[in-house]
Amino acid sequence: MTKCCLECFNDKVLKREVLSHSINVDLGRCSYCMTEDQPLMEASLLAEKFEFLILATEQNEKGLSLHAVLDQAFSIFSPSVRNPDKLLSDILNINVDDAQYALKYRTEKYKEAWSELCAELKHNNRFFPQHDVYQTLFATDLRENVSPLFSILEQLEFKIKAGDEFFRARIADHPLSKEDMGPPPSQLATSGRANPKGISYVYLANNIDTCISEVRPYNGCDIHVSQFQPRLEKRVIDLRTPRKSFSIIPFSESQYGEVLSIIDLLESFEKALSVPIKPHLSELEYIPTQFLCEYIKSLGIYDGIIFKSSFGKGDNFVFFDNKGFDVSEPSVQSLNGITFEYTEVMA
Repeated sequence: MTKCCLECFNDKVLKREVLSHSINVDLGRCSYCMTEDQPLMEASLLAEKFEFLILATEQNEKGLSLHAVLDQAFSIFSPSVRNPDKLLSDILNINVDDAQYALKYRTEKYKEAWSELCAELKHNNRFFPQHDVYQTLFATDLRENVSPLFSILEQLEFKIKAGDEFFRARIADHPLSKEDMGPPPSQLATSGRANPKGISYVYLANNIDTCISEVRPYNGCDIHVSQFQPRLEKRVIDLRTPRKSFSIIPFSESQYGEVLSIIDLLESFEKALSVPIKPHLSELEYIPTQFLCEYIKSLGIYDGIIFKSSFGKGDNFVFFDNKGFDVSEPSVQSLNGITFEYTEVMA
């Protein structure tokens, strides 16, 4: 019989399920992703997990294949699976090619409401917004809140180990020391995509190329780069791929619509963080992302966030507290050239 492995899935709960069924078994080649030397299990043993997921779908003549609907909603399957329809058919013991499906839920409600809340934060109520999405997701006590948001954030937690390496860059035409490489003091802190004016965060990157790109250097400038290493473990929220990083399986079917709406919102938030604000636009454009960062900080659990950089393939790390890092003396890099990529914008 055909057998699957943990490399067939993105979902962390499914991965654990595969591991729990494959203890003390011989290693082999997966029938679906062809990965070698993997502990394997019968695909049909995952049927119970997938039967609940199917409840989120309904047949629709204008829909997609069942695996495509599940993947778009929950990012279930690994790209390495050669034939996800075959894997899904073997799990459920049915032929999933017989019909088209669509998701039962409309998941844009928070994304649309977030746009309205952004406008309120920027132009009407900066500190005490009245929009329903604020009251539903952000204004209730953590201990009493039954929103799935907190469970989702728990799943998106990423632990940074003491000694992990990060980098920070500054442009200066005079020598800098490691004491100059930290964030500015609060009285000098300007508005950033994550921090409000007057509140100092630490913006770092996981590689030198990304941290240099993020300061928008110009030809011939001197770029000072220091390495930052946390002395203790830090807990951050990983916003890079929330749909892939969370699992829908621990939630009840009645929560699916709410959970997917929150995931849509977090994806919009990550996109807003990653896209650079145009220099000529007002600081008001930063306020919505600052609001959500301050909200995460206010929970008192997490030390920062991770989001993808719009420059290259690296990631940005924002830490709410600038203490607890070992900082190296900066090395000086000189920018030798800039390559521009562009596309025509159609009117």
